[in-house]
Amino acid sequence: MRFALLTCLGLILTIPALAEDALSPEKVVKAQTVFRLAMTEETLGDMSVRTAQAIVNEINASLAPNGQSLSTDQSNALIARFSSAFVAEMKAMEPQVVTVYAKNLSDRELDLMIEMYSNPEMAAIMTKLPRVMEEMMPLIQSSVPRLVQTVVDSMRADGLLSNL
Repeated sequence: MRFALLTCLGLILTIPALAEDALSPEKVVKAQTVFRLAMTEETLGDMSVRTAQAIVNEINASLAPNGQSLSTDQSNALIARFSSAFVAEMKAMEPQVVTVYAKNLSDRELDLMIEMYSNPEMAAIMTKLPRVMEEMMPLIQSSVPRLVQTVVDSMRADGLLSNL
């Protein structure tokens, strides 16, 4: 009897938390709209080809010490097959991604994203941003060792790393 009461009490206490986790149908529709506007065939195709090219580059880098590399035909086949699988996978993940959008973005933020992706110029910017970031990353990464050394040196000068 005591176990049953504790179980009931536990269920009652979790009901508000479950209710908070429930997403309104309107919010889910907004999140679906964002997904469909953001994940166009063009965007997915571009993402998949860039990702596949990075994979080809990594494979070739790992083969280079042995004097080997993928042939052009092998590289092209890998890119084409990966791209096709990537696009299909992203489309299949729509329900999960929609849930992530709906859980983490407010109604207003979803509305703004819909507005942004519905504007052709803003949609073009959003499509280009991953390429911009891709080109920026080597610049950022190349500065990190120098920045770390500067921070370590300043911490040593201040006596904060005297034991290292």
